[in-house]
This record gives sequence, C-alpha cells and structure tokens, in this order.
Amino acid sequence: MRNDATRMSPPRSGRLLLRMALLSCLAAAAGSGASAAVPAVPLVAPPPPNPLAAPIPPAERMASDDPAVLGVVSLLLPQDMLEAAVDREFDAGFLKAFNQDPQSIAVEQSYPGTRDAALAAGRGAAHAIFSEEFGRFRIVYAGILTESFTRAELGRLTTFLRSALGRKLVAMGDKIYDMDSLQAAMQSSLAGPPLTGQAIARSVNPQFVDALTDQEIKEMARFALTAEGRKFTALNPRVQAETASWLNNVFQNRMGDVQVAVVRAVSDHIRKLKSSH
Repeated sequence: MRNDATRMSPPRSGRLLLRMALLSCLAAAAGSGASAAVPAVPLVAPPPPNPLAAPIPPAERMASDDPAVLGVVSLLLPQDMLEAAVDREFDAGFLKAFNQDPQSIAVEQSYPGTRDAALAAGRGAAHAIFSEEFGRFRIVYAGILTESFTRAELGRLTTFLRSALGRKLVAMGDKIYDMDSLQAAMQSSLAGPPLTGQAIARSVNPQFVDALTDQEIKEMARFALTAEGRKFTALNPRVQAETASWLNNVFQNRMGDVQVAVVRAVSDHIRKLKSSH
C-alpha cells in the first residue's frame, strides 16, 4: 500500500496546485481580448523591455500591504474559492485513482476504512500546502502590482475586476489554459528543465473566448487598451515567470508532504485495526 499511495497522490494534487496558480495569469485574457480569434503567440525568448511595464520609482510606490493592493490581489486570487476547489478536486481525483487500483482495493477489503483514512490525510496535506504556499505567492503578486500601477490605475483595475465581466473571467480560471498541456510540461520539469513562463504562455487556450459573448469580448478589448489594461497585459511575461517559479518550488519541495501524510495515515489505520483484533 505504501507504493500505491505514493504513486497515485502526487500527480493529481500537483494538478490542483497548477490549476490554482494559473488564476494569477488572468492577464492573458485581457491581452487576448483585443484579437480574440488569434491564438496567443508563444514566447521563444525573453521579451524586450516594455515601457508600459517599467517599474514605478520606489519612493512613489504604494505599500504591498496597502488595502487597495490587497483588494486587487483578493479579487484576482480568491483564496476561499480556490481552497474549496482544492478540497473538492482532490477528493474526486484521489477516489478515482484509488478505486481503479487493484492493490489499493485489496487493501481496503482487508482493512476497511483505509481509503477514507488515506483520503482525509491527503486532502489535509494538499489543503495545508496550498494555503501556505499560496500565501507566499500573494505576497509576490502584491509586489508586482505596487511596482507597476499607480493608485489611480489600481483603482480602475479594481473597478474592472468587480464588474460582471471581471468576475466572470476570474471564475473561468483554468479554462483560459490548456490544462493537459500545462500538466505535461510540469511533469516533464520534475526530471528535466524547470517549468518556464514561456511554457505557460504557449498553453493559453484561444478557445476560452467561446464562453464569452460578443459584447464581453468587445468590453475586454476596450479594457486592454486602457492604461491599466495595457500595463496588465505588458506584465504577462513576468507574471507567468513568477507563476512558473512558484510551481517549480511547490512541485519539487512540497509534493512529498502529501505522500508522507497518506502513507503514515494508512500505516496508522492498519496498525489500529490489527491491534483491535
């Protein structure tokens, strides 16, 4: 059971963290909106300096813990919604993997309750990892905002994100990306080069606009042409690079925590069953 639990847990839990992180790349939606029918152009090299993304002088920047900054971060990265999704999707993925594995089923038959013990432990570990690591990413994202937006621009960005279209784009989340392509890139990075911002950019799914009305596409394009919209789009490569860095850290340093939690929970459960007989 040790090998089975270890094998089935990390890929799915890693996929969940990948899904959540990609909400931070909502800027891709604004950038693609101006030419919705044209696929995003893959990045093959670091982009040249963009004056729109030039940092604001330190003396003129808002503080990272300014309520206006934290408000935008919360709108873009709604933690309560994301944590609920982590729990929900972890359960679905774990149960599917467990119920399709003959050895895991055999262990459950011999030691009833093993599946539930493993599920609870894995879910708890995945939730804890997400909450801890995502908190760190929020800090990074806040820093990007303060370096790039004036208070007035951030206010207008807030207005857009609170609009019906802004809320819809955030709720769409990973539909903006080809998750299978991203998952393959992430899995490859475990044994090869780290995931890059270019890989995330190449995974933008232009078909996400199928979920938008013509009017919403026009509204998104108008936003992309505003000062704040142009900055938001210009920051895309940096956001994607920071997302890739965060994901690499989570996958390389934290997925073992899920494995350990599942294996120990299963071991403790079986030990208790044996001692009670």
